[in-house]
Amino acid sequence: MENVEIRLVKENEYNIVENVVRDSFFGVFRPGCVEHFIVNRARENNWLVKAMDFCITLNQKIIGHIMFSHANIVLENGLDKDILVLGPVCILPEYQKQGFGTQLINYALSTATKYQYGAVAVVGNPKFFARFGFVPAKQYNVFYSKLKKDQPAPFFMIKELQNGYLDGTSSVFEPTEVFSTSLDEVEQFDKQFTPKEKSAQKNKITIKI
Repeated sequence: MENVEIRLVKENEYNIVENVVRDSFFGVFRPGCVEHFIVNRARENNWLVKAMDFCITLNQKIIGHIMFSHANIVLENGLDKDILVLGPVCILPEYQKQGFGTQLINYALSTATKYQYGAVAVVGNPKFFARFGFVPAKQYNVFYSKLKKDQPAPFFMIKELQNGYLDGTSSVFEPTEVFSTSLDEVEQFDKQFTPKEKSAQKNKITIKI
């Protein structure tokens, strides 16, 4: 009988998780990947929300991971509001399309609600994340700082966890340092891992977890 568990990542599992993230994203959106480096940097700089650093295991084997970080949206009056940012989230390729990703995301979002976070943002596939209650951020008058307000940004979505948390004036989301990476940094970091042949980008929008 299969035993599935969702739990916090242990300190001695950090490298295992980074390998899971790397194996999940390698060659999906680009030759190689950057996501394992993002997870590492987030931990090293305390940007990762430790209370929501979850892995999912199957028969005690880690097969997926989800990370959250803190960010702010800036209101028109200049005040900040704290929100969470979801991602990266992944499931190893051989375990995809079996419901593990759905379990992991639902569990994490339920925990975020329990901890009384107000809202969660994500940059990703709208068709995938809509099933978890994410809507285009513009529905809450939250705009992506790198785009003009009238530019479409279907990839930038928000889920309100506390009713009314995002009510009021419009606001701007500024991406945090968590996701700012250079290819040189990634290349150097990737030398710690088992070499893989970098294939051409094969999947631009589909997220299969």
